[in-house]
Amino acid sequence: MKLDNKSLKIASKSQTIDITTVSSQYHVELTPSDAEFNDRHVIQAIIKDLAQNVTLETSSNSKPFKIVVINETDCLSREAQQALRRSMEKYVSNCRLIFVTERISKVIEAVKSRCLCIRVAAPSNDTITKILQDVSQKEGFELPEKLSEKIVLKSGRNLRMALLMLETAKSKQLPLTPDQNVELPDWQVFIGQLAKMILEQQSPKQ
Repeated sequence: MKLDNKSLKIASKSQTIDITTVSSQYHVELTPSDAEFNDRHVIQAIIKDLAQNVTLETSSNSKPFKIVVINETDCLSREAQQALRRSMEKYVSNCRLIFVTERISKVIEAVKSRCLCIRVAAPSNDTITKILQDVSQKEGFELPEKLSEKIVLKSGRNLRMALLMLETAKSKQLPLTPDQNVELPDWQVFIGQLAKMILEQQSPKQ
C-alpha cells in the first residue's frame, strides 16, 4: 500500500482552506482541527468528495467504501462534530469513519452513540524502541541503542513525541552518538518555561 502526503485546497464560501492529508487507495487520514474555525467545511468537503468518488472493485476481497481517519476529534468545534453526525448518516454506505481522540468526553454524545469505542493503551517502551530502530533503518542511518533508550524514556510512551525527538536528533547531528543530548520539541520547552514562570509568581501581571 503506497501512502501519499498531500496538501488539499478546500473552497468555502469566503476563502480557500489548506489542509494536509495522508491517503492511499483505501483511506484518507486528516486532522480537520488544523483548520481551526473552518473545520466544519473541511469535514463536509472531504467526506462528500469521497462518497461521490468511490471506485467499486470487482475482486472478492475489496470493499465498496473508503475509510476516513479523523485525528484529534476531541479538538473539533461543536459545529464540526454536528457535521460529522450528519455525514455519518448520509454517507454510511460509501464511507467508514475512524475517530482518533485522547479525550472522549469532548466528543458529543450524538457522535459517540453511533460509534464503537475502543480504548487503545499507549505503546510499551519495547514497542517504541523497535519502531525507532525500524524508522532509522528505513531512513538509512544508525540509531545507537543507548540513544534510543534515552529517547524512549523521555517520550513518556508517546510514540509521536519519540519520533519527533528522533527527527530533531538527526537534524542536529549525524552520525548519531550514544551520548548525544535528547531535546524536547521547541513548543514543549516553551510551555515548560511558561508554566515555571507562572508558578514562581502567581499574579495578574505575570
